[in-house]
Amino acid sequence: MGNGDELSVKYDTLNRVRGDLEEQKSKVESLDLGGAPAIAAFGGSAKGEWLANAVVKGHQNIKEAKRDTVQGLEKYASAVDDAMHDIAATDEGAAIVAKKMADALALMSNPLVLFTKDFGGKIPLI
Repeated sequence: MGNGDELSVKYDTLNRVRGDLEEQKSKVESLDLGGAPAIAAFGGSAKGEWLANAVVKGHQNIKEAKRDTVQGLEKYASAVDDAMHDIAATDEGAAIVAKKMADALALMSNPLVLFTKDFGGKIPLI
């Protein structure tokens, strides 16, 4: 069984990571991307329209990337939170197993309980 301190350190580290992810998510959400320049700024020629459309598409892609980044950070923070809950549950589970093992050891160390080959692994009646 692991050391309880090890679980505590991992829990603390994950908690710090989750906080960092939430902070990064807030920073990304707060970015002001502005809007694309007006199409008229590129002139009325075919090349100007093409360039204007490319800039508009670029701005759309940047906004989508921002949204995807926020969602990714949110999912990552959620996964870290799930890991923290799993660690806590594992810690509780380990305590239950340790208690059961201690109870079994206490029972088996009772001199009235003898497991030997002579009795075919059965508890003899004394």
